[in-house]
Amino acid sequence: MLGRASILAAVALALASSATALADDFPARAYGNPDRPGSLGNLLQPPATDDNTPRTAPPAAARSASPQQEILVARQRGDGADLVALGRQIGAELSATYDLPSVAFDVAVYRLRTGDTAEAALQRLPRDPAILAADRNQSFDTAAAAEVGPAPATLRARALQYALGLIHAIAPEPRVTGRGVRIAVIDSGIDPRHASLDGKVLLAVDLVGEAPDTNPALRAREVMHGTGIAGVIAAEGGLQGVAPDARLISIKAFSVRSVQDGETHSSSDRIVRAIDVALRLHARVINMSFGGPPDKLIELMVREALAQGAVVVAAAGNSGPDSAFYPAAYPGVIAVTASDRRDELYPDAASGAFVTVAAPGVDIITTAPNGGYQVLTGTSIAAAHVSGLAALLIQANPNVSPDEVKRLIAGTGQPLGPTSQADHPMLRLIDVAAALEKLTPAR
Repeated sequence: MLGRASILAAVALALASSATALADDFPARAYGNPDRPGSLGNLLQPPATDDNTPRTAPPAAARSASPQQEILVARQRGDGADLVALGRQIGAELSATYDLPSVAFDVAVYRLRTGDTAEAALQRLPRDPAILAADRNQSFDTAAAAEVGPAPATLRARALQYALGLIHAIAPEPRVTGRGVRIAVIDSGIDPRHASLDGKVLLAVDLVGEAPDTNPALRAREVMHGTGIAGVIAAEGGLQGVAPDARLISIKAFSVRSVQDGETHSSSDRIVRAIDVALRLHARVINMSFGGPPDKLIELMVREALAQGAVVVAAAGNSGPDSAFYPAAYPGVIAVTASDRRDELYPDAASGAFVTVAAPGVDIITTAPNGGYQVLTGTSIAAAHVSGLAALLIQANPNVSPDEVKRLIAGTGQPLGPTSQADHPMLRLIDVAAALEKLTPAR
């Protein structure tokens, strides 16, 4: 079995032969709804080539305010006071409203006055039964980091995979491959042109909306995290995902600030809208490989998603064993921590009482933009394994509920390594074959 050093050495050798692995050398192709080919554009867009005018992001004034300068109010649709008047009442300016067709409420975004605080503005909200939740517009980050850059597609990536064997996911039931199950990946976007992801992305929706940068390395960095998550879930060919026949819905709600940025970033309002999109597009599984502080609007949307039958899987976080990470810590969510090839917990990963299960999340080789590969570590990549398992269970029994999926995954796991098991006797590593075996088949 190859060790961590072997994985990193193999990728490093491949990188040495291709210093331009991040370059966007492939022609962009449209993808989206197969019933309307080309209806949605590629999230990894090429720079303008028809003239000498570079594409740049809109000026700062044209974009929304920093999340720290805004509050969000969720209100029953059609009820309550006029939104502009409500803004005057709390001393803030209405800057945007978002209709959420999947649920019975909408969201208003208020920009705070200079010198005001979100806490003070929230205290000025009137007692109105039409207001379902209100909170700051907060920042959220993805929960994995690449230890090396993407390698060329010539790397024999499947030989470096260790996770599928540990979780008994190598053809546990040949007919169960996640076929037809829609998994929404709320993330940084997915580059679907990788050979191992060909035909896996059913739909792509961009909620970031900024013009693509002309720097090819930055464009690739934008979709690095989401492409890695997609590979663990559904890759086929050079790499093998847990559910290779699942259909991915790429919802781009995260973006990077620079090529050197180790994480992608989002905000409460984008994540709320992303969950709405996932529900409207009938996702049965929602993968959230990110987290941050508790947020009342996101909690409200998570409850709605569970009530509508979507399994919600989230990263438990990489801020230490005793940390709490949201949305993973909300009731009903499958909160996933990370383990290594020895079945020991990743030292930086959360392992508190809110954690549901562990999955491989250390030195995981997966897909990268432009046909490459990358090695990821963190609870983000661990969560992707669980989303794949959820898709297998749903294919095997489409009537299974989110609560049943959570119980099955948590109740059929295998013991962790000796050190982690001693410290966390109730926590288990997912076991794909055992979960499928215990699942009550559809009638």
